[in-house]
Amino acid sequence: MRLGINNIGRISSADIQLSGITIVAGENNVGKSTIGKALFALLHHMDNWNQLYTNICHMDLENLVKKYANELEIFCLEHTQAKNRRTNKANALIKELSYRAEIVTAIEDLQVKSEDPNMPIDNLEAYNKMKNYMRTFVQSYIELYQSYDVKQFMIDNAEFIEKWENKIISAFINDLNIDETDLQLDDINDCFNSVFEKQFRKFDTNESQIKFEDDNKIINKLIIEWNNEGMNLSTPIITERGVRFIESPKLFDKIGYNYPFKDLRNSTIRLMEPNSTANFFPKQLSKRDMYVMEENIRPFETLSNGAVEILSKLQNYMGGHGEYNLSGGIKFKDDSLSKPVNATNVSSGLKGLAFLEFAIRVGAIKEGDVVIFDEPEINLHPEWQQLYAEILVEMQIKMKLIILVTSHSPFFIRALEVYSDVKGIMDNLNAYLVEKDKVIDIMHTEYGMTDLYERLTAPFDKLEDILNKEGE
Repeated sequence: MRLGINNIGRISSADIQLSGITIVAGENNVGKSTIGKALFALLHHMDNWNQLYTNICHMDLENLVKKYANELEIFCLEHTQAKNRRTNKANALIKELSYRAEIVTAIEDLQVKSEDPNMPIDNLEAYNKMKNYMRTFVQSYIELYQSYDVKQFMIDNAEFIEKWENKIISAFINDLNIDETDLQLDDINDCFNSVFEKQFRKFDTNESQIKFEDDNKIINKLIIEWNNEGMNLSTPIITERGVRFIESPKLFDKIGYNYPFKDLRNSTIRLMEPNSTANFFPKQLSKRDMYVMEENIRPFETLSNGAVEILSKLQNYMGGHGEYNLSGGIKFKDDSLSKPVNATNVSSGLKGLAFLEFAIRVGAIKEGDVVIFDEPEINLHPEWQQLYAEILVEMQIKMKLIILVTSHSPFFIRALEVYSDVKGIMDNLNAYLVEKDKVIDIMHTEYGMTDLYERLTAPFDKLEDILNKEGE
């Protein structure tokens, strides 16, 4: 997997190889997190895209039919004996029409074939098929207001019905956008705006770009471009990889707060997004997010063998595990204590590991996912940094994850390097140094990781210089 970035956030240009574990290092406020956020915004929803795309098409079709059904309703109220609206039954009828797969397929076929200027639209088989669908719908709609002589009513009002059918079919062709590339681009653009709070494009630049390649070979190269004239996506993303963003051990405290009674798995997935702790509660879910959250919680027994191994190791390291119940929320069950510990009384270091354990256990992190860790060494003692690094390497190996880590800790980065070497995955360790306006591929510099450590430990040398000057 490879990610190219041009003029996104603070990053002018970057070409990042993502395989195994990728380290993005640098000082504060240089744009390390931008790389992880851009990757998240690009892939968010994409593992559920097929279902999401289908639901967007149906939802937009339903809204369009409702708009044109208003005219049909007024006509029925004026030309039948009905005195009251049939709102609930009419909405159910519209939904039944809009969520039929063959209807959307017929509209897609009609849109494609109507582009041929040499073929009159009323001669198209797709057009005639759609006419039949709409005639059946109109009859059912009229039956809501008049239960007798419906066929005769339709004959008597054939002119109105014909015009209405032609009008709505024309809207299907010209006003309903079900192009997959367009809809996916809109979704990705929404994600970038959400993650970067509408400031994802580098200031004072005319064009921003994302390039993406996946190892599944389905996509040779995908390019998204934003400029002053609009935006463009070269081809839709096709991937089964989920993407998760872990930015704080405080995520452990929030487990189960959003939609706790419905689905712990998806509730936990929603926590693993940029800015989730800052914007966590209250937070309204969009209709599209609601579609994404339809899956049920993943039982423990469906986890991969690698995930089960990681769980066992984490529980052994911590001497316990996260425990959730509806009345008490999330707590830590320490094996040496008789009662579970409230989340607020658990140390930040332990929370970081406990959240990982819980997320894996409920299936919120699954085999093959892309997991982004934003400065995970914060609040960790060096011994726990070493432990966390070991766990990340084990997770990558056992669960076949693609891991991106941002960090400014030379100790934590060294631990990742050592465990990658010991576990035999050095070939899949990538490291980049972010400096103002440039991103350096450290593994291909003359001194490699040594060069990275020298730059990150430079403040220690400055302190030594200060002491030496004071001693003179």
